[in-house]
Amino acid sequence: APCESCHKSTTSFLGAAFSHTGITAGCASCHNGTTAPAKPANHIPTAIVGSLDCNTCHISTSAWGSERMNHNGAQGGGPIYCVTCHLSGVAYTGRMQKKSHEGASTAKDCSSSGCHRPRGTKGSAYTAWD
Repeated sequence: APCESCHKSTTSFLGAAFSHTGITAGCASCHNGTTAPAKPANHIPTAIVGSLDCNTCHISTSAWGSERMNHNGAQGGGPIYCVTCHLSGVAYTGRMQKKSHEGASTAKDCSSSGCHRPRGTKGSAYTAWD
């Protein structure tokens, strides 16, 4: 497509839009930091999401504010699943509300500890730690 179909100004590329309709290559083929911006520094570690497509968590290609971490175990599970991301000092702690774990069990499987809800289905997010 001609540049001007997306870029309305030659002095600023702000406001440019890209239609992702019909794109069949994986997101990383363009969003590699060179062709298009890559994921932000505080993104969940790639080792966690493995080979999953970005739309597993991101449900929109026009507004990334609608992302939800898919906590249904598709990325893995087991006793270290939660603490891989949600532990002080790791690369990604998300928007997790930190509460005192003083007196909590030493088990690292948060979903079966009796404190936190089990992982949900695609698009679910822990909105409260109950």
